[in-house]
Amino acid sequence: MQWLEMGSEVSGWHNHPGATRLVGRGLINARWLATRFFPLLAGGIMLCLSGCGLTQVQPPRSWSPVALQFLPVAINNSEVIAGSNETLGAVRYHNGALAGLAHINHSTGGGPYRAVDITTSGAILGIPDQLGLASYAAVTWSPPTFNPFPIGKPPVGFLEPQAMNNSQLVIGWAGDAQLAWKWSLTQGYTELKPHLPEFHARPTDVNDTGFIVGYDTTNVSAGSVLLWSPGGAVTTLDTAAGLRGFPRIRNSGEVVWANATQIKRWSAGPAVTAVAPAGLEKLTALSEAGRLAGTLKTNGVLRGWTLYQGTLSFLDPPDAQPGDYVEPTGINACGSIVGVVHRTGNPDYGVYFTRSGPVFWCDTPAVATQ
Repeated sequence: MQWLEMGSEVSGWHNHPGATRLVGRGLINARWLATRFFPLLAGGIMLCLSGCGLTQVQPPRSWSPVALQFLPVAINNSEVIAGSNETLGAVRYHNGALAGLAHINHSTGGGPYRAVDITTSGAILGIPDQLGLASYAAVTWSPPTFNPFPIGKPPVGFLEPQAMNNSQLVIGWAGDAQLAWKWSLTQGYTELKPHLPEFHARPTDVNDTGFIVGYDTTNVSAGSVLLWSPGGAVTTLDTAAGLRGFPRIRNSGEVVWANATQIKRWSAGPAVTAVAPAGLEKLTALSEAGRLAGTLKTNGVLRGWTLYQGTLSFLDPPDAQPGDYVEPTGINACGSIVGVVHRTGNPDYGVYFTRSGPVFWCDTPAVATQ
């Protein structure tokens, strides 16, 4: 059984009985023979290709962009956003309320902090803006008090934290020492090894079961896309040559990255090539539901994009000026998206794409029933 939703980008031949050549962008412009269609409660159209029983129908996806007074880095499933601005440093945003996160010395003014990540439970990871000048490497703020908790420096180098999971396992690397680390409250620092001694490891994401992804490199050549098990065993997934953005991992264990003009997925066995938008520049975000986001170039113009279950949507800034474009930085499981609007000759600003449309929607895989 297969359903295609109105707005899906389709072209070429489809081998299902009852379908003929699909032409153009979206099903509105497609020519079909002997195909049944069904109205959606939301007013859209779902076309059934074959074997149609009952199915979970997904409403059309749309977003309303909201400008933010800070630069967001991540959003969790409770719609809490972590980010930073020049006045408050690291901040937390929820339901229109912006709050600065307390400093180690409990001062309330602006200071050398910026947020890096937020967990499902709402804990936030931050970093001193001036590496090496603070007596700690990172800071965490946990609900309900959000009191700052300092993470000490690694045995060697100045840590640059990249991500944190729900158990507050922190990953990052020390660029000055060319070493990679993971940190936990119970185990302290543990080095993450590259696949070969002459390479330098760069962990970029961690899931809630403790699996870590990243890549390694040397000063003159690309290395490999890597997966570290909770015990530290390293697996090579692909070459890192042509890597566009950082590798990401879901709690299911699926790893996703962009390599040259392709998007790659790995869950077991060899990596497989997935659909990628034309003009791909970077893959910058992955949700637990499998939604992707990043940037692409079309007709020489950079734009933000998101892709879910074969449907590509563009993410454009509110009140965009020529040259402005969105770089997505985070997606939650339902499909709310945050990002940074890059501007020509003007300061960047943040944007929050809230889910909108005629009916409430949330990203979940469609489930067919008999």
